[in-house]
Amino acid sequence: MLALEVFSINMSVKTNLISYFLKHLGKALTRDELAEVAQSHSWQRVVRTLRQDGWDIKTLSKGYRLDSPIQLLSEKSRVTISEKLRYQIIHRDLSTCQRCGRTIKDGITLQVDHKIPVDWGGTNDPDNLWTLCDLCNRGKKHFFSDYNSGQMKTLMAEPSAGKRLRIFFELNPNIEIPPYKLDIISQLRDWTRRIRKIRKENKMNIIWLRKTALHPNGAYIYRP
Repeated sequence: MLALEVFSINMSVKTNLISYFLKHLGKALTRDELAEVAQSHSWQRVVRTLRQDGWDIKTLSKGYRLDSPIQLLSEKSRVTISEKLRYQIIHRDLSTCQRCGRTIKDGITLQVDHKIPVDWGGTNDPDNLWTLCDLCNRGKKHFFSDYNSGQMKTLMAEPSAGKRLRIFFELNPNIEIPPYKLDIISQLRDWTRRIRKIRKENKMNIIWLRKTALHPNGAYIYRP
């Protein structure tokens, strides 16, 4: 069997198992029951993989139980963000994705993530943590992966919010930038006023773009 086929089968088993666990959240599920759902001799190994992926699956005398609908992040994040802090953030955010507004009632899973990525110098300060659904978090990670981590870490170390914004625009000319990213870069509530100041004092041609399908909240673009 080709490696790609094995990968596809394992992904299907994972999907079936986690869907079943979520459907029976907090309930003890027998080994025979899970084996039937998985339809794979390697289902127990897949359960271990689900644990490594951040699912809170407990081993029982006769089976397993999923205790939380919240999927943790990477192993690194599980070590650095305590369960107490994770709960505080989710509670603060009303168990709601801070990007799209959905909750677990909408069939999504919630994750606690860093607003400023760790690779950029982000910390575990509560102000730098927010609750995202799995889809928004994947989109955010993909979006931020376009930037050089070392360069952004240096940028975020700059104490002046105005200077951070100016440098960020200069590093990304002719690129549409959504508001939430500028909010993260500036770490200010009134960052739009700071942009107006940058326009005036630095003679920068920073243009506001109206809402589009790609940017439903509008975007900014710097045209040198």
